[in-house]
Amino acid sequence: MKVINVTSKVICGALLVMSMGVESKPLTFGLKNGEGGHQTGRAVDAFEGHMAENGCKVKVLFSDERVGNGAIYFSATLPEKNEKESQQYERLADIRTYQDYPLTTTVLIKASTGITDLKSAAGERLSVVSDVSYIGWEVLQQLYRDAGVTINSDDVYLAGFYEGAITLLLHGDVFAAAVPGPLARRWAKPNGLNIVAESEVLDVGAVWINGTIERSQRAQCRNALLSLKRTTRRDKRMSIFPAWVEGFK
Repeated sequence: MKVINVTSKVICGALLVMSMGVESKPLTFGLKNGEGGHQTGRAVDAFEGHMAENGCKVKVLFSDERVGNGAIYFSATLPEKNEKESQQYERLADIRTYQDYPLTTTVLIKASTGITDLKSAAGERLSVVSDVSYIGWEVLQQLYRDAGVTINSDDVYLAGFYEGAITLLLHGDVFAAAVPGPLARRWAKPNGLNIVAESEVLDVGAVWINGTIERSQRAQCRNALLSLKRTTRRDKRMSIFPAWVEGFK
């Protein structure tokens, strides 16, 4: 697989620690690597600053492992894949998507190709967010299997971000791009793209919090999340989350 740095392409245009002192230590906020969130200092600082201003001090931690070991974490996998949720964690907030479109995995191809099915894209180059993402890779592989198409690793380009995956398609570097359904419906029409394959609706996307945290603190953290939404590209507060996350509910 080829790792593509699309930053230069200009994208289109652990543990729970509580303190008894006056200054409480921040709660860990875990995210898994490979789901499309930005890990730059600006992005992390913007999110942490927003949360602190709203009474929920957090420390963002990205990890290759499961992130359900700290105070709060963002989950982008099926709930049953997080063993501790039913015992120790409570759902703090659900995800809002673009115009509340259901969360799916799709494959986009330029409409000008005339192709309307995934089988016709066999052997073509494909851009994906990463090869460890549940939405952007695991579900995608099943779509290809269902279509009777084998994915050749030499034809897969790892973009790092969903914005990057679509950029590679628009620039002609790849023939197809895998992006979540809400993003596909946001980007397809204005860019002359067709959805040629789509998964069933995925029960994915939530922020979880350790049940041992005081209810008053949980309420503050929930309110801090609910006040977040994507605005302009200059606003980095939501950048640590993958692009399909528009806000919380």
